[in-house]
Amino acid sequence: MTFSNDPTSEQTRIFDRIPHKLILASIILISFFGKAAVADCYYIRLSGYHLTQESDIFSWGELSPLIGLEAGYYFHLTPSGQHIIDISSGKASNLQGELYYIPQDLIDKNKQFSLRVMVLDRDNDTADDLVLPLNERSISLAPESFVLDRLRVDAYFRQFGDLTTTRPRHEQSYQFEILREPQDCSPDTAEGRANDQRFRSENYLKHLRLHIKFYGEAFLSGGQEYQSYRVPTLKTQSLVNAMDIAETIAAVNSSELIALGVSLEKLRDVKNFSDVWREYRRLVRRLLRQKITIQYREEKKLKKVEVPSLSFHPDWEKLTGNADILPPENWKIQIPSPIF
Repeated sequence: MTFSNDPTSEQTRIFDRIPHKLILASIILISFFGKAAVADCYYIRLSGYHLTQESDIFSWGELSPLIGLEAGYYFHLTPSGQHIIDISSGKASNLQGELYYIPQDLIDKNKQFSLRVMVLDRDNDTADDLVLPLNERSISLAPESFVLDRLRVDAYFRQFGDLTTTRPRHEQSYQFEILREPQDCSPDTAEGRANDQRFRSENYLKHLRLHIKFYGEAFLSGGQEYQSYRVPTLKTQSLVNAMDIAETIAAVNSSELIALGVSLEKLRDVKNFSDVWREYRRLVRRLLRQKITIQYREEKKLKKVEVPSLSFHPDWEKLTGNADILPPENWKIQIPSPIF
């Protein structure tokens, strides 16, 4: 069927009888459904806390509050560059915790954000850190909740369930600040999906940067402490057995360190990658100077020998004749010359 150019044609007269408001409404509906809705981007950080639990005279009062933003990963809510907060005062405000992007898959269609927080009560003297239960709260991100693109949220946790007491001893209150950024993070648009992935990668880069800074210490992975690098002192009666143990430790150290570099290299297109990569290279150069100490007895005399803590150090090849896998050449890690 075709429309005639004759203004007196029957088809034209039918079109003229359609109300103009209905035509306009149809155009608006077509435009609306033809373009996916844009979703804002949201960020969260810890801004303060208030603790009511009784103090432990044997504890230094250090906590590591973590937030679950990705499956299997919990990110430090502590201020940038820190992995613990001193809670000896019992409360703090204006904390300025690390700022993280909230992934879109944690926000449902009703603008409800699932806030998941885990807290570790750290003990630097022993290995019996207390993992407080994972808590989850639903936070509304509706537009009317924000004032100047900012939202303050208080989340109260009674970690040990003492709900019958009038003055709970183990209550923790955390204050969060949620920021709204007018960018497209919608899962229904190509730009939104790209932004969502980019900002999530920035979260992960912050996670790796903190790992690099505290690499010699036990690091929190999935809410558990994980020791990825060791420089022990081995005391033994047999130098041969001790060398075998030291070589195994050095091999594990090397494997963990290179795996960290591989994970980091995948983020080369992420903002601030070059700064973090320089920190990683400095870490490798520093660890190449670290030694594992072996103390042993020979002819009733106590003797000591030191071997590199990383198995790709050229001294290990001199000692054992086994060449280890080196970091990729494009990482431009300066390997020292052998001294043995």
